[in-house]
Amino acid sequence: MSFQTAVVLLVVGLLAGWLSGVVMKVGGHGLRTDLALGIAGSLVGAALLHALSSAADAGWLPLIAGAIVGAELLLVVQRMFWQSRPVPTRSRR
Repeated sequence: MSFQTAVVLLVVGLLAGWLSGVVMKVGGHGLRTDLALGIAGSLVGAALLHALSSAADAGWLPLIAGAIVGAELLLVVQRMFWQSRPVPTRSRR
């Protein structure tokens, strides 16, 4: 993986993590976790697309599409299965 590809995947992952935090407000663990999951998902999505694709050097567009799909998929799975629990508040009596 070249340096340019790594930077593009990093930026795509950061944007996907930030946008998921804005769009899906419920069930997240905060901005840092969303950004980290976005980066991890973009790397995994791009790697899977590269491994499963018959045309490995198809260009930037399939790479970015795979990174976006991977990042959002990982963030949706996180929201479905590992939701944060709200902190109970004390009632004043």
